[in-house]
Amino acid sequence: MARLWRVSFWQVLLLLAGALVIAQVYWFNWKLDDAYISFAYARNWVEGKGIVFNEGERVEGYTCFLWVALMALGLWLQLPIEPWSTALGTVFALGSLLLTAALAHEVLPQGRRWAAAGAALLAALWPPFAWWAASGMETTLFAFLVTASLWAHVRTAGSSPWVGVVAALAALTRPEAWLLGGLLAADAIRLQRRKGVWVGLTFLAIFGTYFAWRTWYYGYLLPNTFYAKVGTTTEQIVRGWVYLKSFLWNWGACLFLTAWLPVVTAHRRRLLVVYAFIALYAAYVVVVGGDVFHFFRFWVPLFPALCALSYAGILHVNALAPSWQDRIALGAIVGLLCFWLAWTTRVSLQEQSQHAIVARNLRNLGFVTCRCLQSKTAPGDSVASLGIGVIKWCTNLRVIDMLGLTDLHIARHAQVPMGAGLAGHEKYDSKYVLSRKPEYILVSPLVPGAKRIVLPAERDMWAQPEFLMHYEKDECGYRRKHP
Repeated sequence: MARLWRVSFWQVLLLLAGALVIAQVYWFNWKLDDAYISFAYARNWVEGKGIVFNEGERVEGYTCFLWVALMALGLWLQLPIEPWSTALGTVFALGSLLLTAALAHEVLPQGRRWAAAGAALLAALWPPFAWWAASGMETTLFAFLVTASLWAHVRTAGSSPWVGVVAALAALTRPEAWLLGGLLAADAIRLQRRKGVWVGLTFLAIFGTYFAWRTWYYGYLLPNTFYAKVGTTTEQIVRGWVYLKSFLWNWGACLFLTAWLPVVTAHRRRLLVVYAFIALYAAYVVVVGGDVFHFFRFWVPLFPALCALSYAGILHVNALAPSWQDRIALGAIVGLLCFWLAWTTRVSLQEQSQHAIVARNLRNLGFVTCRCLQSKTAPGDSVASLGIGVIKWCTNLRVIDMLGLTDLHIARHAQVPMGAGLAGHEKYDSKYVLSRKPEYILVSPLVPGAKRIVLPAERDMWAQPEFLMHYEKDECGYRRKHP
C-alpha cells in the first residue's frame, strides 16, 4: 500500500508540474520577433531557395539549425507556424520536466527516489521556463537536449554512445553546446576508457559533419550573429556579470548554492562533469555579455539540472542529519529559501504578464506595418529595419537588417564600440544601408524627452544628411522619394 501511494504521489506531482507549464504557456501566449527570423529561414528552405533569410544571400543569421529544421518540417506539413512552434516549445518543456525528475532520481538516495517528481514541480514553478516555451524560440528544445545529455551520462556513467548523439543534437540546436559534447566525451573516457571513446567519436561524427557543411555553405567558422553581437571589451564582460547577478537575485542564488550539496553523495564522481558544464556555461554567458531579452533565456538550459541537483541535495542532507535539532535547522533554512522563491515567482509572474501584453501589441503592430508595406511596395523592393522577423515573415520582401544579424557587412565590417549598450543591438552602418537604396527605412522618430531606448543605429541614421534628404514619412515608415 505504501509503495502504491508513493507511485501515485509521484504521478500526481508530474501531472501538476505539466499542468502548471501548459497553463502558463497559454496565459503568456506571445511570440518574440526573433522567432520569425527562424520561420523565414525555414520557409525559404521548404520553397527550395536555400537556408537563407533573403534569397541569394548565404548569411547564417540564426544559431538554432535543429529548430529551423523542425520549423521547416511543420511548414512542409502545411501546419500554421505559430501554433506549431508553441506546441513544440511546450512539448520540449514538458520533456525537460520529465528529465528533471529522471536526473533527480539518479542522484537521490535509494529510499527516496520515489520523491524525484518534486524536482520537476520545482522547475515548473519558475515562470521564465514557460515564458520561453511560448516564445517561438529554440530555448526549451535546447534545455531538453542539455538535460537529456546530462541525465544519460550520469545514468550510464558515460558508457553509452547515445550520450554523444544527444549532445551532438544539442550542438545542432545551439553552438555553445560543443562545450557540453567535449566535456561529456572527456569524462566518458575518464570513467570508461574504451567505451568512453565511442561517446566522443559519435559526437564528432555528427557535429563534425554538420560543422563542415555549415562552414562550406556559409563560408565562416562562426555564425553571423556572433560577429554582430560579440566583441572583446571588458564592458561586455561587466554586462554579462550584471546579467548573471539578475538571475542570482531571482532563483539563481538559491539553486547555485544548494545544487552543490550532492557532492557529499556516492554519485559525486559521475556528477563532476555536470558541475563542470554548469560552471563553464555560466562563464561563457558572462564573457559574451549576457542577453538583451528579459527573463533569463540563457539560464533556462541550465535550469532543469540545477533544480534536480538542488532538490536531491536538500533531501540528501536531510537524510544525513543526525538529530531532530539538525533537521529543524535544515527545515528553517529550506523555509527561508521557499519564501524567497515564492516572492520572486510572484514578481516574475506580474512582470511577465505585463511584458506579454506589450509583446502581443508589438507583434500586432508589426503585422499592421507589414500589411501597409504590402500595399505600398513591389516584389523587387527592399526594406531596412531594426526588427526584422515579423516584417520578413509577413511581406517576404528583401529585408536589410540594420543591426547586422542577417547582414554580412554590418556584422563583420561595422567598426563600432561594443559591450556598453544593449546586447545584440550595438552594430550599425547607416551609410551602407542607404547605399542599398531600400524603398522603406523603418526607424522611429527622434522625439526629445521621449521615454524610450534609442538605439545607436537609429541615432546614426538620423545623423545622415542623405536620409533626411531622400526619405519622407508616410503611414508605413520612411519611404524613399521618387522624382
